[in-house]
Formats: sequence, C-alpha cells, structure tokens
Amino acid sequence: APSLCSSGPYAHSRNPLYVGNMLMYIGIVLIAGVPNGSFVVAMTAVFFLIQYTLIIALEEETLDTLFGNEYMEYKKNVPPIVPRLKPWAGAKKKRQMSILETLKTEKRTLQNVFLMLLFLFIKISLTV
Repeated sequence: APSLCSSGPYAHSRNPLYVGNMLMYIGIVLIAGVPNGSFVVAMTAVFFLIQYTLIIALEEETLDTLFGNEYMEYKKNVPPIVPRLKPWAGAKKKRQMSILETLKTEKRTLQNVFLMLLFLFIKISLTV
C-alpha cells in the first residue's frame, strides 16, 4: 500500500471490510432459516472473530513496518473491529473510490454472496 487509509469507513474501524463480511454472512444464516438459528449465528460470529483476529495480527505487523508512527497513532485511536460512533478526527482525507472501483475490489465477496443466495434460492425452490 502506498499510503495508510484512515478516512471514510476506516475512520470508524481499522477493518470495516471484515466487519461487513461478518455481518453479511450472519445475515445469510438468518435468511437461510436454519434450525437452531441463534446457535448458528453465534458460531458464525465466533468463527469470523477468531479468523479475523489472526489475520489482523499478521496484517498489523506489516502496517507497523510500513507506516511506523503514523500507524501507531491510528491504531491508538481507531478500534480493530467494533466501529467508533464518531469518525477519528485525525483521519487523512482521500479521494473516494467510485462504485465501480469498489465493486471491482470486492468481486470475490460479491461472488460468494451471490452463490450463497443462489443456493438458498435453490433449496427453497426444491422444498416448495
């Protein structure tokens, strides 16, 4: 990364994509209407929290090396997962990506969501 991104959603959480992914998959579990839904939602949340905690630890080592004090200041002020209500005042303003640029960077996530919804649709269609 050529620069540290600390504005937009990154001014609320250091890992907004992980938060979004976790919420999307919990939503899919809820839409699926699985038996013991509360248990499956809890297990999904635990799975993502464990997975992302490990990934975040590795990523932060790299960010510490790349951005030094700038990242340390950001890290002190912005939580890793649970977003702050107010954006961090020290965030550097950057040009926002267009919706098309954003969709290109998130194509794998969108593919996974589409497949999960397709499987749910097929399941519902077969049981009717």
